[in-house]
Amino acid sequence: MVKTTNTYVSDDEMNEQERNGMNNEAVETDDFEDVFEEDFSEALFNQIESFLQRVPFSAFYKAIAQRVIGQDNLIHVLANVYHYITCLLEDMPSTDHMLLAAPSGSGKTETYRALRDYFEEEIPNLPVFLFDITQLSATGFRGTNKNEMLGTLFNLSKVAQTAHPAALFFLDEIDKKMKPNYDGFGKNVNANVQEELLTMLEGAPVTVQRGTIFTDKVLFIGLGSFDAFRKEREEKTARVGFNVQEKSEEEKHFTYVTRENMISFGASHELLGRFPLIVNYDRLSEESVKAIIAKELQMLSNSYMRKISLSYAFRDKLLTRANSSFGCRMISSYLKGSVLCAYEKELLSGERNPENTVYHLLSEHEAEVFTETEEVQNESGESY
Repeated sequence: MVKTTNTYVSDDEMNEQERNGMNNEAVETDDFEDVFEEDFSEALFNQIESFLQRVPFSAFYKAIAQRVIGQDNLIHVLANVYHYITCLLEDMPSTDHMLLAAPSGSGKTETYRALRDYFEEEIPNLPVFLFDITQLSATGFRGTNKNEMLGTLFNLSKVAQTAHPAALFFLDEIDKKMKPNYDGFGKNVNANVQEELLTMLEGAPVTVQRGTIFTDKVLFIGLGSFDAFRKEREEKTARVGFNVQEKSEEEKHFTYVTRENMISFGASHELLGRFPLIVNYDRLSEESVKAIIAKELQMLSNSYMRKISLSYAFRDKLLTRANSSFGCRMISSYLKGSVLCAYEKELLSGERNPENTVYHLLSEHEAEVFTETEEVQNESGESY
């Protein structure tokens, strides 16, 4: 027997009451989720409506282009995203998933970051996810399957409370799952992964921790450098012979990757059929690289609270390296290394005067520290 406040009930009666209470609790929770879903969907609708009324496409493009510098084809990505948002407002399906083929360091990851940061401010209820698809494996194999991938990300967001979540979902390194990868039994495991992605891209139901969700309101954007394919293509071109017009290594590397190229690389026709749009990023022009250098130096200047100047020799080296296999990541790495050298020198000197101190960058491993009143021995280059 169990004692309650006013009476005694049997253990069986108590168990029955507990079961009824749990059932009632479940009903209340379901009711809460229904209300939450309605509130969340209404909030998203209101945010999108406000966004489209306030922000013309030209303003949206300008804001993102300030982050993703020098890529003319960025407009294709953003036009598709803008159209997707418009479709959400009209409750229309949007299955215009796209692939972005961009060599390392040319701006594909920055495209994701720029959109994520932008929509955190403009449409907070529209999550922007990035998932490294190299973690994916076919169901039954060690690794993460597509259901776990979606469940992990959506369960981290309030959007998980809706059966038809809306989101921008970037599938990073998707090219790595196009190239065949054989196990010890001679089975192409990447082909299995491609097959399992098909239902997700079609908007079919996917089972996650909280139940079943549909991806029919999710815009998927695959990101890939296709560096392995580019290397194979360059090697094949080099073996063709003298009748082929010679191109520079950079020109070969940045030649667009086509749908046919992806199929020859190992992508299935079915997978590419789910991505009706393919966008390529170009090699960066000298003007674009200069703008990226200026942006990086400004960020470093703000972070260290010092004025920064760049020697002409170091600037020219950065311009040369910008379209290498490392892309603009190398620019950031070199500049950060050089600024850190200057900062270390200042710390060791024991003299710190942020207002008058200038870091003069000579190379990725060398920098000078001086005050504005002192003369610089080397040519000063550009200041930031």
